[in-house]
Amino acid sequence: MQKVSKHILYIQSYFNIINVSIIKNNEFFFFNKNISLNKQEILYIKGINGCGKSTLLKILVGINKHQEGSILWCDSYYHYICTRIFFLPNDLYLNPKDITLISIFYDQTIDLQFILNLILINVSKNFNELSTGEKKINQLSYLIIYPSPIWILDEPESNLDKINQSKLKNLINLHLKNNGIVFIATHKPFLKKYSIFL
Repeated sequence: MQKVSKHILYIQSYFNIINVSIIKNNEFFFFNKNISLNKQEILYIKGINGCGKSTLLKILVGINKHQEGSILWCDSYYHYICTRIFFLPNDLYLNPKDITLISIFYDQTIDLQFILNLILINVSKNFNELSTGEKKINQLSYLIIYPSPIWILDEPESNLDKINQSKLKNLINLHLKNNGIVFIATHKPFLKKYSIFL
């Protein structure tokens, strides 16, 4: 990935989880939790495989439902929050050619060739022929394409070499500097500012 030096500045950004409870396999794994994030803050969700990290992220995005409590962004309720979130799952399924569709869907004016150069992938290459690392880089390019004040990332550093891990850190730091908020599910925090444990 090439280094990105500019990003969108968000005027107002804060996120509140109020008395939220989540049930998994008929048991509470997230009970009556209260979490507040202001702009320029990052929250790490750590834990072993199967502890519920991805489930929590999907609830924040709106894919899954929480049992109790409220999730607010800038004092707006859940249905509005989902339009302000970029969710990067851990599944490696996005095709580079989908960039065009996403750009049209979100009405973005963006230089697609710049993005394709950024991720350094030959678009004539079959997606299934890409290495795991190339697929991950392809995913991360969407952070630039889709502007959102809230990033929710599921193990974004996995399958990246050290050079691209460093570039990912720079991209996240830039997002935070521009008043963004970041949630990251990971086994190993790589930007230590604010963390919770599941």
